[in-house]
Amino acid sequence: MFFLATLRRAFASNLQTIRSSAREREKLSAAGVEHSTIQNYLVWRRGVLIFVIICTVLSTALLTYQTLYEPSDRSQILASIEAQLEEYFEEELPSGPTSNIDASSNSEFTNEEESTTTFGEIAYAVESLSWYALPLAAFAAAMFWTRFRVTHRMMLIAFVFSFLFPMLLALCPWSWSYTESNDGTLTPTEKRTEAIAYGIAYGVEYLIVLLPTVLSLVPGVQRACLRVKTLLPQSVLPGWLLVAASPFYALVLLVMFVAINQVASGPYFFVGMLLLLMAPLFYCIRADIVTKPLTTPESFKSLRIVQGCVSITTAMAGALLLFFIAGIEVQGFGIVGLSPESSLLHPIDIAQLVLETIGRSMFMTVLGADILMQMNLSAWRNQKDFFGTEEAVSYGNAMAQMQRVASSTVS
Repeated sequence: MFFLATLRRAFASNLQTIRSSAREREKLSAAGVEHSTIQNYLVWRRGVLIFVIICTVLSTALLTYQTLYEPSDRSQILASIEAQLEEYFEEELPSGPTSNIDASSNSEFTNEEESTTTFGEIAYAVESLSWYALPLAAFAAAMFWTRFRVTHRMMLIAFVFSFLFPMLLALCPWSWSYTESNDGTLTPTEKRTEAIAYGIAYGVEYLIVLLPTVLSLVPGVQRACLRVKTLLPQSVLPGWLLVAASPFYALVLLVMFVAINQVASGPYFFVGMLLLLMAPLFYCIRADIVTKPLTTPESFKSLRIVQGCVSITTAMAGALLLFFIAGIEVQGFGIVGLSPESSLLHPIDIAQLVLETIGRSMFMTVLGADILMQMNLSAWRNQKDFFGTEEAVSYGNAMAQMQRVASSTVS
């Protein structure tokens, strides 16, 4: 029952419908929280954090298992890619004598050919610790859920450590972390080939590692805007932020898909791309519903219809793109498959990526909602101090004139 109640709270589309238990209300009252709206917010926040704990713990457990017990699966594929690159450069870009090393003798693409630098050891330690930042922060925030200020700071620290640090590390060249051992037997072409192979290997690795982070940021913030909008229907700030962020998210997705389209494309990809780009634009098309105060049941119903259109469109796009990804093959290697020798992602990788993306997205929902609540508080304070002043009267007159100009049909 507790798990089902937590799920209902975590995915509640209208925070005004959340009901706290007698024990929760008692704890909130002891913490000085009496208003039902803020009680609903803190109770919803706790439910999402518990769900984040579940997702991130499972995701981290799978990632730890992969690191400890499956270190060689992907390296076999990368070794094959390296061998194909060597063959390509020897045929297309000959420079100096060709190598007498058989490609099969170079089949182990492991750390035997490279040594880790001090920077690499530090980066690996920071990256490993970042796996556990989200579940630990979510657990601490759920334990002290009635203390908003303390838990918000915990989540900000976890965000910096788990979201920003991996991105900063990904900007560093792989040569900062590893040094190749060279016994002098490699030709210039082979050295160049190995450098390209290492770059491709670590580029693919970072793409897989950072994909959940990138895919969770904007959807998490969008969900936060919608939740705060239902909690504070009188506020227009969440709606305007949602409308402003949606087209930029669509542009980011467009750039990503244009790059992928140059490598592989197809009907599933094209239609899925259009649907995924279209989904966030529903908020812009119906900006009149999202940005105005929700004062009637009909306005809440209209908002739910817009949310439903976005959810259905996103789900259809995700299904089509999954079909597309499952059928991709590059140089005989598939993106998704059951064989470690012929695919980059296995079922356990997919499960880990899905859990991590959902966990990070829900974490961003809570963090984004916290920031929006504080922005609403700041706007309310400033408006309260501003109303009744001479500047407010002047501003009102200017807006009244702008309304007449905007609605005038006389040229």
